[in-house]
Amino acid sequence: MARHFSISGKPTTTRGMRQSKEQNLSPYLSVIVPVLGEAERVPGIVRHVRLRALESGLDVELVMVDGDPAGSSLVALNDSDVVSLIAEPCRSGQMNAGARASRGEHLLFLHADTLLPPGAFTRLQQVMDLGFAQAGAYDLEFDDSSWTLRLVAAAARLRSRLERCPYGDQALFFPRAVFFGLGGFPGIPIMEDVELMQLVRRRGLPLCILPDRVITSARRYRRQGVWRCVLRNLRMRTGHALGMRHADLATMYPPHSQESR
Repeated sequence: MARHFSISGKPTTTRGMRQSKEQNLSPYLSVIVPVLGEAERVPGIVRHVRLRALESGLDVELVMVDGDPAGSSLVALNDSDVVSLIAEPCRSGQMNAGARASRGEHLLFLHADTLLPPGAFTRLQQVMDLGFAQAGAYDLEFDDSSWTLRLVAAAARLRSRLERCPYGDQALFFPRAVFFGLGGFPGIPIMEDVELMQLVRRRGLPLCILPDRVITSARRYRRQGVWRCVLRNLRMRTGHALGMRHADLATMYPPHSQESR
């Protein structure tokens, strides 16, 4: 059975205050984390989301969705208040299942190897409550200070703003009604973030890319080589634009748990 937890600090606004587990009202925000072969990261994810929630004063729910039928990542979860479930081993399916199991008024999709910036939830609340956006994301930075990855991150920030199409590792967020009104993430094995954000753009929905930077792991770049990864990403985007089958695109970008180390 799904189990819920709320992370509450001192509320900063009346709206943030109204969400109460005891009153069984909706949390302001649900953070949905798809995991697959990430057992070593699970405790840190919980601590990180709690810290960001406490500093915001908002009521935040954490939903963790394992793509392994055996729940190998969830065995590391020692907090009974986290909503935990198992879904098909496909990130789009995991995130959609997590969204359906959640109760939050707003949804934020966080990759297991990505950290949110300080004040992330407060900034999200500001743009959402003031009506500045119906979809959003953060800017990107890697956990590697090498000049090559600083360049890659800068190019990614520029690309996402010019194209108005942030990627999933930038922590996409939506009001709940907007996300489900868009149909959720497309049920495809790869590029689900790109297709959803392209739909946001076609619908003319206001999108806000916050200047605050998430820090995402550069482990794939370190393991496979920076320029090899850059060229692969370019091939994937080109193939997607030309109508290449999603199953073929997915072979270019296996999950971390399936990569040879």
